[in-house]
Amino acid sequence: MPSVTLDPVRARRVLLYAVVVLTALTAVARVAEELAPGSVTANALHFFDATTEQSIPTLFSTLLLSACALLLAGIAANATRQRGRWWLLAGVLAFLALDEAVGFHEASVEPLRRLLDVDGLLYFTWVVPAALFVAALVPAFRPLLRELDRPQRRFVVTGAALFFGGAIGLELVEGSMTQEHGERYAGLIPVATAQECLEMTGVVLAAYALADRLAPWQGAMRLARGG
Repeated sequence: MPSVTLDPVRARRVLLYAVVVLTALTAVARVAEELAPGSVTANALHFFDATTEQSIPTLFSTLLLSACALLLAGIAANATRQRGRWWLLAGVLAFLALDEAVGFHEASVEPLRRLLDVDGLLYFTWVVPAALFVAALVPAFRPLLRELDRPQRRFVVTGAALFFGGAIGLELVEGSMTQEHGERYAGLIPVATAQECLEMTGVVLAAYALADRLAPWQGAMRLARGG
């Protein structure tokens, strides 16, 4: 009877290592594009640039967000309380996964900038509705934190803070720097790289907590297939 042993702590560690590697590759790709735009090296490394849609890190982030949505759906299906909120949060994560893959928020920048007539920190104007969205999420989903134990709650809160801190907080910094210095400004490289690192790390931590909530782990989990 073949079996697979799943160690959630090890899985989390491997995913965090993957985040470190993808973050480093993103930095290298941005530097290559800065020093030798259009070169063979820069074009090859483009697929490892987390700041672009068609890249391996973007696929990684999309899969992580999709996994969170599936875990939340599993929690909702088995919940005896707050089932509606769990399903709604699963829908939110599914939308974030779709946005990561397609880039709806980036397409909204120009229309919103013209509509709101803003610049500076709000140069990437999608952060305005995004901040309002996050502000609405906090009271709507705060009751769900009471459904988690203390370690799970710590991972979820930390993950959410890292994700939205990177996605919105560093986007404000990047927007201001982009308007002042242009998109080719080398100083954007560490900011954009840190942003992607925070987002990916946040999702990994949240996914670990949600997996633990769905099926509490006792050491390692052995998955056996009958033969």
